Amino acid sequence: MPRSVIFETIVNAVAHRDYNSTGSVQVSVFRNRIVVRNPGTLPVELTKADLMKEHGSYPHNPYLAEAMYQMGFIEKYGTGITENIRRMQEARLLAPEIDLSAEFITTIWRDNDATNVATNIGTNDATSNDANDLINSSNRTTNIGTNIGTSGNNVATDLLAENKRIVDRTVKKKIKPRMTKEELRECIVEVCIVDHSIEELATLLKRSPDYLQNFIIPDLVADGILLRTKPSHTPGQTYMTNPKLDK
Repeated sequence: MPRSVIFETIVNAVAHRDYNSTGSVQVSVFRNRIVVRNPGTLPVELTKADLMKEHGSYPHNPYLAEAMYQMGFIEKYGTGITENIRRMQEARLLAPEIDLSAEFITTIWRDNDATNVATNIGTNDATSNDANDLINSSNRTTNIGTNIGTSGNNVATDLLAENKRIVDRTVKKKIKPRMTKEELRECIVEVCIVDHSIEELATLLKRSPDYLQNFIIPDLVADGILLRTKPSHTPGQTYMTNPKLDK
């Protein structure tokens, strides 16, 4: 994970947060990501889509932003997020995610086992057991295209397939003939950082699809640990680990 991306994200949070709020800038480090949140919102002049391209600068705290610019903490107004996207692409990692549902939350995905294995679909937006509102919307194309750094569907598909193979290889080492229900759950949660179908899970875990479908998956979904990527009872259903979980 490029240090410059972490630095820029924290600087952005400090410069643009809402200082009328009693909240604070928080940096949380997890196994597969770093999350930086601050009590702030976008200025009315900008939308979330604007952040993904070069845009004008409308700092909440102009004097503070100017001081940080003069000190060299800010290289150029209005380019911090686009530079972060470029740096992550150069490192072959997913682009930083931005969630504006409550505070200003930026998630930076870590390199996991040499290649980032998160699909970044619906992260920080999933609010129920069904992720179909996100998966079936234009957000899916936008997220994949942004995070992979290309608009080519073949490239996106190839990279996601490679991510799945990497995850499967990692979890496969943990599979044993005899496993407790909790051990199976842990493996499913780990492997579903990239969405998997019941059939794919059954093959990987060497367990009956019916057993997983009837005795393991429903509990994980009910507990909010797994998300469906399509509406219930839809053919071709796959499951993904709820990205809001702290791992």
